[in-house]
Amino acid sequence: MRVFAGTKGQEGTGNGRFKDPMGIAVYADQVFVCDRGNSRVQVFDNNGTYLRQFGTPGKGNGQFEGPTSIIFDAFGHVLVTDTTTRLQVFTNEGHHVCTRDYSEFGMPVSWDGPPECSWGPNGEFALCKDGRTYLWLSQ
Repeated sequence: MRVFAGTKGQEGTGNGRFKDPMGIAVYADQVFVCDRGNSRVQVFDNNGTYLRQFGTPGKGNGQFEGPTSIIFDAFGHVLVTDTTTRLQVFTNEGHHVCTRDYSEFGMPVSWDGPPECSWGPNGEFALCKDGRTYLWLSQ
């Protein structure tokens, strides 16, 4: 993995351009970036070359209202939160697998903004917000 410290990207809607980039994750020498303002996830190789994107604006499966946090499970699935009350799961090629609502995990849905996602010490999928942590076991 190469680090591009100080490299300035350009704002916009085209491939490789961003509007309010948020979460970032690396999988198999590919860099996945939540492009919140364009409601998509963009994927780059380890040299920073644009490869593909997935997601479109909206509320349906495979659509985002501002993706914010992204991680991978042990099987290479992409888990993405957005500014709604949803967690969406995709293949690493960007094909939608399933959508889960935070309320399914016993989480409040009235948060001010989306949660962040990460992995717990025992492999639990963690959603955190406002000093609270809720765990969902990714299977």
